[in-house]
Amino acid sequence: MADIIRRYRTEANTSDRVGDAWRPITEIAITIGDAEWLGYQLGELRRAQQMLQAGDQYEPEDVLIKAIVVCCNGNFNEAIKLKDIKTKLESNFDVKWTTQNIHAMVVSLGFTVRFYQGYDHLVANNELLTRLANERNVTWE
Repeated sequence: MADIIRRYRTEANTSDRVGDAWRPITEIAITIGDAEWLGYQLGELRRAQQMLQAGDQYEPEDVLIKAIVVCCNGNFNEAIKLKDIKTKLESNFDVKWTTQNIHAMVVSLGFTVRFYQGYDHLVANNELLTRLANERNVTWE
C-alpha cells in the first residue's frame, strides 16, 4: 500500500496546514476506494479548517471565556449547558467547536462539568470566571 501511495502521491506543496495534516490518510482512503470515510473526512477537514481560522482571529480560551460571559449575562450563578455555549460561539464568533472540544477546554481552564437533565453543564463558578476574564482582559459587556 505504501508503495502504491508513494507512486501516485502528488508532490505539490500547499499552504493548507489542515489539508497537509489530513493528506496521508486521505490518500490511503482514495487508494483503497473508501468513499464513506472520504465523506466523513471532508466534514472533519472543514471543521478543522474553521477551528484554525477561528484560532487565527481569537485566542481559543479568550473566545470561550467571552462566550461564557455572554451566556450568563455577566452573572455566573447558574449552570450553563455546554450546547448553549456552543450556540453562542457559533452565532457570536463564527466558531464551530464540538461540545467535546468545549468540555475539554473548560476543564483545562479549571471549571467543572456535570451531566444532568440530559446535558453536560458548566458548573457555576463566578469567582473563576471573573479571574479568568480579568487575566485575559475579556470585557463584561
